[in-house]
Amino acid sequence: MMDTTPISIDGSRHIFELKLGIEAKINNNLNLWGNFSQELGNKEYRDTQAILGVKYLF
Repeated sequence: MMDTTPISIDGSRHIFELKLGIEAKINNNLNLWGNFSQELGNKEYRDTQAILGVKYLF
Protein backbone atom coordinates (compact mmCIF):
# COMPACT_ATOMS: atom_id res chain seq x y z
CA MET A 1 0.00 0.00 0.00
CA MET A 2 1.29 3.43 -0.91
CA ASP A 3 -0.16 6.23 1.20
CA THR A 4 -3.83 5.20 1.28
CA THR A 5 -4.00 3.63 -2.19
CA PRO A 6 -3.99 -0.19 -2.18
CA ILE A 7 -1.86 -1.86 -4.88
CA SER A 8 -2.54 -5.35 -6.22
CA ILE A 9 -2.02 -7.45 -9.35
CA ASP A 10 -5.02 -9.23 -10.88
CA GLY A 11 -4.55 -12.97 -10.62
CA SER A 12 -1.88 -12.81 -7.94
CA ARG A 13 -4.03 -14.24 -5.14
CA HIS A 14 -3.57 -17.93 -6.00
CA ILE A 15 -0.15 -18.56 -7.56
CA PHE A 16 1.68 -21.77 -8.47
CA GLU A 17 5.48 -21.44 -8.81
CA LEU A 18 7.98 -23.91 -10.25
CA LYS A 19 11.68 -23.15 -9.82
CA LEU A 20 14.62 -25.17 -11.14
CA GLY A 21 18.29 -24.40 -10.54
CA ILE A 22 21.80 -25.67 -10.96
CA GLU A 23 25.20 -24.91 -9.44
CA ALA A 24 28.54 -25.93 -10.91
CA LYS A 25 32.03 -25.71 -9.44
CA ILE A 26 34.30 -25.32 -12.48
CA ASN A 27 37.52 -25.20 -10.41
CA ASN A 28 38.63 -24.03 -6.94
CA ASN A 29 38.12 -20.37 -7.92
CA LEU A 30 35.16 -20.38 -10.33
CA ASN A 31 31.52 -21.22 -9.61
CA LEU A 32 28.57 -20.85 -12.00
CA TRP A 33 24.90 -20.96 -11.03
CA GLY A 34 21.52 -20.35 -12.56
CA ASN A 35 17.83 -20.82 -12.07
CA PHE A 36 14.59 -20.62 -14.00
CA SER A 37 11.19 -19.95 -12.46
CA GLN A 38 7.65 -19.83 -13.82
CA GLU A 39 4.64 -18.49 -11.91
CA LEU A 40 1.06 -19.16 -12.98
CA GLY A 41 -2.05 -17.63 -11.43
CA ASN A 42 -5.71 -17.06 -12.08
CA LYS A 43 -6.91 -14.37 -14.52
CA GLU A 44 -4.07 -15.37 -16.91
CA TYR A 45 -1.35 -14.11 -14.53
CA ARG A 46 2.11 -15.24 -15.72
CA ASP A 47 5.66 -14.41 -14.67
CA THR A 48 8.87 -15.97 -15.98
CA GLN A 49 12.40 -15.35 -14.68
CA ALA A 50 15.84 -16.65 -15.55
CA ILE A 51 18.92 -15.78 -13.51
CA LEU A 52 22.57 -16.63 -14.23
CA GLY A 53 25.51 -15.96 -11.96
CA VAL A 54 29.27 -16.24 -11.78
CA LYS A 55 31.32 -16.25 -8.60
CA TYR A 56 35.10 -15.96 -8.80
CA LEU A 57 37.21 -16.33 -5.64
CA PHE A 58 40.61 -14.62 -5.53
